[in-house]
Amino acid sequence: MPKLKLIHGFQPRHVVTMVVAVCVAVVLAPVAVFAATGQLVNIADGSNAARLSKLNGSNELAVTQRPSGDGVSNAFTLSAPAARVLLGQNAGPGRVALTQLTIAQASGTAGSAQFIMRGWYRTSGTGTCANVAAGTSAGFTGLIMRRLAVPYGETLVLDWNGPALLSPATGVGVPNCLTLDYLSGANTPAYVGATVFIYTP
Repeated sequence: MPKLKLIHGFQPRHVVTMVVAVCVAVVLAPVAVFAATGQLVNIADGSNAARLSKLNGSNELAVTQRPSGDGVSNAFTLSAPAARVLLGQNAGPGRVALTQLTIAQASGTAGSAQFIMRGWYRTSGTGTCANVAAGTSAGFTGLIMRRLAVPYGETLVLDWNGPALLSPATGVGVPNCLTLDYLSGANTPAYVGATVFIYTP
């Protein structure tokens, strides 16, 4: 019986090595795929690497524009129509972030009192948001943010549970603010509560 002659030095032990290598590759392939897809990745604040994102109890990552920290709650009384109140003020790039507004309208005749919320920013001069609140808006541009109607004897509560309502974006050092005007209605007072944050992008 003739013997099997191997060409170019190829021997049976090479076949065994190749079979073992293929088996190891087949067994370890799922582990390699898992390692590639299961790596830990952190999402950090660009200005503070210690601030890392976290998942909630449902394994969801929530993204919000709502500022963190303690807000300032202010209470005002608008005695009659044509009154204006300053809800909050800031200087760019910081902005005023309104997260809650309550308007309680005193009892009066039938109908509703009308209010308008504006965002202001200075475009010229040296005026301040206090000037705007006092009725002198020269050098400022006002943007209508909300128009509101509150029936007499009722209370309106607005919550910005997601992104806050922000005053206009401005350049560095440029004043910006939010105001609420009591536009029209019977001569009955309105009681206003506002929670604002100072937001710096």
